Amino acid sequence: MKAPAAVLRRASAPWRAARARVMTPSRSQVDPRRRGFHPWTEGNSIVEPVGNAFLDGFAVACHRSTAAAVLEEVGRVSAGRRGFALEGAAMACTLRSRLEPWNRGVLDELLRRADEHTYLAHVGVGWALARLPRPWWPDLARLDRSVVPLVLDGYAFHEVFFRTGAVLGTRSTRFPRDSWPGGPEAATQHLAQGIGRGLWFVAGGSAGRLAGHVQDFPTDQRASLWAGVGLAMTYAGGRGPEGMRAVLAAAGDHRRWVRQGCAFAVEARARSATTVPHTRTAAEVICERPWDDVVSVVDALRPRIPAGGPGNWHAYEEWRAAVADELGDD
Repeated sequence: MKAPAAVLRRASAPWRAARARVMTPSRSQVDPRRRGFHPWTEGNSIVEPVGNAFLDGFAVACHRSTAAAVLEEVGRVSAGRRGFALEGAAMACTLRSRLEPWNRGVLDELLRRADEHTYLAHVGVGWALARLPRPWWPDLARLDRSVVPLVLDGYAFHEVFFRTGAVLGTRSTRFPRDSWPGGPEAATQHLAQGIGRGLWFVAGGSAGRLAGHVQDFPTDQRASLWAGVGLAMTYAGGRGPEGMRAVLAAAGDHRRWVRQGCAFAVEARARSATTVPHTRTAAEVICERPWDDVVSVVDALRPRIPAGGPGNWHAYEEWRAAVADELGDD
């Protein structure tokens, strides 16, 4: 006689296949021409490869019954694209945890098992929030306080990617900033970082277009916008050394924030053992340090929040500021 769990898994297979077909966005959704993004400035566009890796991870999480099985398959993705696949998987697991009562624990399991990808996983949660009615959102207070602001980063990136004109026109997203436990001012900075990441793709990696977009936003958001640009430029790639230097120059007085974003991307890749050549190049060109030195700076300044303690909703911003100060302007 078959075990009940095995019977349930077998019976749910058709449901998982149907769910994947319904939930997974169309590949056309990551076509930069359809999105109205600028042509890529140097070489081939990175928008579709990155977007397709995200959708691959999303589909995997729709098809697989457990977070362990999801992570096993995502682990087979190439190092350069694995983080994006994990991000998509985290979005799907968040949606499943809120829409399927029998899968309430799938997101918690994913976050617990994917500690080396914790940054991208929290970003993926933010993507899901942008698609869910607010009453169905997960309890954000249960997430790691040192990285939970990345949920807002993910939310804002989703908005820039799919509602580009609205975000650039209003210089804001739909996120209810007054509801953020760290306060609306902190929420504004977290969202600005996500917008900056999105601008990297919208602007086709062009330093001039990036500068123009950032200039359209309020002064108090520009540092975080440039940090998001530095993060995306380093993690996703798309420009060579001269292009990186052009972006750094375009940032002007916000160079330290481009470096901060770069440093966080370098550390994220090192943490997940997905470091690729452009990561090392970015560390040397933007931060003017070997990549392993950059990793050490970020790790040494990481906030240490005791498990089970009250936490600090401002820990991430304090961490960013400390890294920016350490890397300096020149």
